[in-house]
Amino acid sequence: MTLIKREQYMRENGTLKNENGIIVLRLTQNTYEQFREITETLLSRHKVWGGVASVIPNSVWNNTRDVRDCVRISTLAKSTKDVEFIVNQFFGHKTRQETVRLIVQLGLFLK
Repeated sequence: MTLIKREQYMRENGTLKNENGIIVLRLTQNTYEQFREITETLLSRHKVWGGVASVIPNSVWNNTRDVRDCVRISTLAKSTKDVEFIVNQFFGHKTRQETVRLIVQLGLFLK
């Protein structure tokens, strides 16, 4: 069976795998509205509402667009000023090493 026939077979069965047999997922990027809705849902599960929950998605969208960053910030921030400070500390650094060092200093890890 050649590679082309194999890929064609996998596509017909609803899965797409590369030549190593790894399933390939093609995801589309979220819009800002989708990102905000997802973030607000996650933050409500962590009991974060109001101004803090509305500021976090915008701040993270402008930097990394990673929902996990929203959850990390929400665990530290109690006010919108806290969000601004934490975002500046997280995303103001130029290298990943500096960001990792800051996360270690703050003791901020997801469990």
